[in-house]
Amino acid sequence: MTCLDIVRHAPAVANAIGATLVPLAVLGTHEATEAAASQWRQVLDELAYGMERSVRTHLVATLALLQTTLASPSWALRRQAALGLATVANLAGTCTRCTTGPQRK
Repeated sequence: MTCLDIVRHAPAVANAIGATLVPLAVLGTHEATEAAASQWRQVLDELAYGMERSVRTHLVATLALLQTTLASPSWALRRQAALGLATVANLAGTCTRCTTGPQRK
């Protein structure tokens, strides 16, 4: 069973593992092959809350995975992580409530 199948056929499970699934999907949307990247985009699109809200909800976990991946010895993974960070930054630019820590007054 793939992650896309889990999202489609077991949405409660997908939501329960969202802190793992969303960061992987953000990274996966930048796979080198279009077929793989397309499946990961579908995962993000079909999550119960949609891509923007899912990434916002799991922002800390997503940034943690992307940061770890940036340190990978594989240039392909580093590229994916950098593009993933760009995706998160673009989403944060459209969202006024995205933060990685406590709000300052």
